[in-house]
Amino acid sequence: MKILLRRIGLLMSAFLCSVIIFSTANTYAASIGSRLETPEDGWERYNDTAKQIKYIGTGWGYSENVSGRYKGDGHHQLGPDIVVK
Repeated sequence: MKILLRRIGLLMSAFLCSVIIFSTANTYAASIGSRLETPEDGWERYNDTAKQIKYIGTGWGYSENVSGRYKGDGHHQLGPDIVVK
C-alpha cells in the first residue's frame, strides 16, 4: 500500500510540474488565420520569388499585384505533379 501511494504521489507531482511549466510558457507566434507582419526573432522572411527557391514541374502559375500576399505577388499550384525544393 505504501508503494502504491508513493507512486501516485510521484505521478501527481510530475503532472503538477508539467502543468506549471507548460501553462506559463510565452508564445509570440501568429495564430491560425492571423497575419504575421514581421518575422519572429531569429527568422528571415523570403518572398517566394527568391532565387533560393526552385519550382519544379509544369504545374506552377504566378500572379502579381495580389492583395494579402507578401510583397503582392506569388506562385500558386496549377497541377498535382509539382515539387518545391
